[in-house]
Amino acid sequence: MKYKKITFLILLSSFLLPMYNVYGQPNFIYNDIHELDDGETLFYLVDLNITENIQVVLNRLNYGNYSIFLFDSRPINTYIKSDNQLDSRIYSIDSYINHSIGINPYINHTATETKIYYIQIILLNNGSDTFILESTKQLSRYYIPLIPGFPLETTIGFTLIALIFVSLIYKKKNKKIKI
Repeated sequence: MKYKKITFLILLSSFLLPMYNVYGQPNFIYNDIHELDDGETLFYLVDLNITENIQVVLNRLNYGNYSIFLFDSRPINTYIKSDNQLDSRIYSIDSYINHSIGINPYINHTATETKIYYIQIILLNNGSDTFILESTKQLSRYYIPLIPGFPLETTIGFTLIALIFVSLIYKKKNKKIKI
């Protein structure tokens, strides 16, 4: 009778414990949802110490064909041609480390030195799509000015609106003081 109880408890506990806990599911601490059009790109950066590991997984919601690239120095170009195709020179630049292309691309990288690493996400084709990005490390969005993907017009526009608004408020306050 005692062995039956022990066997029953072991079987019961095996159903209660999710299998991903047993197999060591990665602990994703960063999530981001974003929509891209064909040929658009997003950049993220992450600070890694030597021997520190990062896993980045991208899950698409529709039919987009995404790519993830990892660089060990600041990118200065998106390497997207005018026809929204990937420029093959991206594979030959010195800062290129790794990439993944496909339905659900991912990168698993262990840092060889302490530095800032850059992640580029590109939607290559199949129309506009939304993706969910998960990472085992906290990522920061990174913008490269004067290339596609950087909202330069929006930034300048909001800055001008803010300056006009502040100057109008300042003028109103000065008029109230003089009266």
